[in-house]
This record gives sequence, structure tokens and C-alpha cells, in this order.
Amino acid sequence: MALDFFASIGDIKKYVKGFTADEQIDGLNPVFRPSKQRVVNIIGLDTYNQILAYYNDPDPVDDILAQAVDFISGALANIMFIPWFFDESGERNNTDNNLYRYQEDKIIEITIDRYWTELNYLIELLDANIAKFTDYPNTDTYKDRENLFFKNAYEFDRWYSISKSAYFFNITIPIQREIQDEEIISRYKDYPDFTDLAQLKKDVSRAIAFETMARAVMRLDYTELPRGIRDDISKESQITPRISKENLVKERVYTMLHEKAKEYFVKIEDDVNAIRNTTEGFVLPEDLNDEDDKFYLTP
Repeated sequence: MALDFFASIGDIKKYVKGFTADEQIDGLNPVFRPSKQRVVNIIGLDTYNQILAYYNDPDPVDDILAQAVDFISGALANIMFIPWFFDESGERNNTDNNLYRYQEDKIIEITIDRYWTELNYLIELLDANIAKFTDYPNTDTYKDRENLFFKNAYEFDRWYSISKSAYFFNITIPIQREIQDEEIISRYKDYPDFTDLAQLKKDVSRAIAFETMARAVMRLDYTELPRGIRDDISKESQITPRISKENLVKERVYTMLHEKAKEYFVKIEDDVNAIRNTTEGFVLPEDLNDEDDKFYLTP
């Protein structure tokens, strides 16, 4: 029995070398299924199946679909490797192949970077070839992106570095939409119109970016966070007690990012007030104040 995109363990080892030679392809089903789901959540099941169909029958030859097969195979192989590597740690530590903790951490970081790269290439390929992947624009992720303040990873990266990752941008789309609805529209009635309001647009950009990162830290798995945030978590881990370590570390990083976002939310309030005081007819949102706010504005 084979897995999608992999007829044998040798096919997987083309993309990640760490799997042992005696590993049976059937034995990887438990780590393959959640890995597949992670990819499907991003590109949609129809697009996944379209690429899989070409893998199973690459005739006639199609260079774009062939690239998609390569990228999705690389992503799946590296995603699968991470849980497999942890599952094998107990057995590995009882042999001469035992690794130090820092060596294991380095292997995981390299693997994360690799599957991020593969997914970034895959998403960028889909975006550039909508006529080929006609089901992709119908996914919720793609449609929701059209209504975001930031339209792509490159725009987001101007305000907070995510290594211009299309993958990370896509998995944070629900968070970005939530922040816009909860935090921005309540403060600026005319959102997203920023005509001649450069400072307000900058502060909204920074507020959304920092608050997105803060919420992502608490909600996403470590492997789904950008390298910069993972580095921050690692640094915090060195000074955090082992008891409830993961949650404590995430909370510390979340607090740093959230407090910065709050500064920009306050600036948005100031920007709006300044516009109100200098522009005739400017109207504040009806629901300006919220009972959870620590300060209140009066029209």
C-alpha cells in the first residue's frame, strides 16, 4: 500500500533524509493523515485532488502541475517527519544514534524551514496560475483574503517580518479578519478607506500586524510560527521554569506582542480624534466605547 504522492519510503527520502531505511510506508499513515489535512486546509480538497490526479497519471505532461506535485510532496514529507522524529526518540535514545537536545532542536528547525519553503512555493504557484487551478479561488481561505486589509504576505511583512511567507499569511487569515472586525472597525467608521490619512493607515497596519502575531502565538502550533517568533519562544524557554513551561513561554511572548499592538490601537484612537477635530462632518463610530476598554472616548 502506498501513500498519496509516495509509492515507497524511497520517494519520501528524496525530500527528507531522516527516515530510517527499514521504515515501512504503511507505518507512516498515522503521521501522513494530519499532514495531509494541514495541506488541504490551505489549498482545498479539490485542488489537492487535482494535483494528486496528475501525480497518478502525468499524461499529457504539464510543467505547472509537475511543479505542484514536487512542492506538495516536499511539504508532506517534511511535515510527516516532525511527529515521526519525536515518536522515534525513545527508541533512538536507547541506541548509539542518541542525539543531544540541541541536535534534535536543530533538526526540527531545519525541517520546519523546509516544509515552510515548499508550502510557500506551492501557494505562490497556485496564486500565479488561477486559470489552471480553477477550484483554488473557491476556497474559504482565498475568498476571505480578498476582504483583508493586507492582501498578501509581502504587504504584511512591511510591518512585521514573517519572511514573506505565503503559508503563514494564509493560516492567519481568520485571525486577521477577527482583528479587523473586533478592533479596527469599532475605532474607525470609514475603514478601510484611508484617503489622505497616511498616519492612520500606518497605525492600523502596525496594530493588525502585531495583534495577529500575538494571537497566532497562543493559537497556532509551534511549527506554524515564523522563525523570528520561534526564536523568541526559545529564548524565553531558557529563563522559564519547567512547570507549565510551554504555556508560560507562549504567554510571555503573547504579552510582549499584544502590549505593542495596544500602543497602536491607542494611536488609532488619537488619529481618529485628530481627524474629527480638523475635518468638518467627520463621524465617529456609534459603538466607540467598549466596557472592556480601560479608557473611554467621548464624542
